[in-house]
Amino acid sequence: MAQERSTHKRVIKAPASLEHARSVIKSDPILSKEYCAKLNGQLDDLRVKMKDKIYWKCPIPQHQPFPAPTKDRRSKGDCAGSRCPLCAAISYSPIQASITECLRYLLRVHRYEVLSREKVMGHEADIYIPDLRCIIEVDGYPFHDRADKIEKDLTKSKAWYDQYRVIRLRDDRLQSDASPHDIVCVDRVEINNLESCCLNVIRAMQKGLEINDKRLNELLENIITKGFAEGELAQFYYTQPSPPAGNSLADKHPNLARYWSPSNSLGSEHFYPASNMMANWLCPLCGADYPQQIAQRVKVDNRTGLPRLTHRECCQKIRYAANADEIRAWILKPRGGATLPKALRKRMK
Repeated sequence: MAQERSTHKRVIKAPASLEHARSVIKSDPILSKEYCAKLNGQLDDLRVKMKDKIYWKCPIPQHQPFPAPTKDRRSKGDCAGSRCPLCAAISYSPIQASITECLRYLLRVHRYEVLSREKVMGHEADIYIPDLRCIIEVDGYPFHDRADKIEKDLTKSKAWYDQYRVIRLRDDRLQSDASPHDIVCVDRVEINNLESCCLNVIRAMQKGLEINDKRLNELLENIITKGFAEGELAQFYYTQPSPPAGNSLADKHPNLARYWSPSNSLGSEHFYPASNMMANWLCPLCGADYPQQIAQRVKVDNRTGLPRLTHRECCQKIRYAANADEIRAWILKPRGGATLPKALRKRMK
């Protein structure tokens, strides 16, 4: 008699390596909040390795989900994990940029200037309001728990103590102590907590500063009492404050700014030369757009003596051209448009 086949189905469990990423995300409140279920599927059904890329939501609603491995997104000790590429494009935190723009928006009605990353008495201030003689420092976690940053913060506070009032917004997870001379307000310093951070700074300004402007006092009191209107802060999420006059790419490198492509949403006057923002540039030879970081574009290629071009073929043509010196001289100091004249192209290979 033929042996009956068993109808019992064997359950094949996923390897432990495919369960690790899911357990890590579940145990981390930030990762579980930024996990993009819309593109990845439900977290309980996730079966990927730590090195596999999945999609994550940026805390800033205007940004698109971005791919990154779970192992790179985890914070390890003092080293923060990877984040949204748009947020990482600027050289300082999105929360600092957003608070700066919020204060600019509120104070511009009364013609108070709000400066970002301005040198004050030889030290860089995160936010500086000259007319109020006020400096606002934004201390995020875990960067400001490093020994070198603690010492630097104390040195800055000591230098500013006699001349300015220093308001220091500190993350509630920081273990180090602030200078006793500073006005300290504590909050969770993150972009998804922008409203609370802005209100804390405004309260500190009202209590700690001697403001003789009656209208400004009324404005601050009104915001503290009523808060912000629904959706009002959305316009400040990830806004990069424009550089002070004379410090922008257009001011520092006017000839290079000629190659700034019209396809960019903002002009070259809105960016620092050292910015890591990806922008589109016009190739002086073929006239086509190509993407490159601003800081990378400003650098000079030692082989050609020109600002770095991503089009390799164009770089090679310049390098081996009979009139290479003339071409280099024109690109560094262009006349007319941003495209190399036909007279200089004739002798190129």
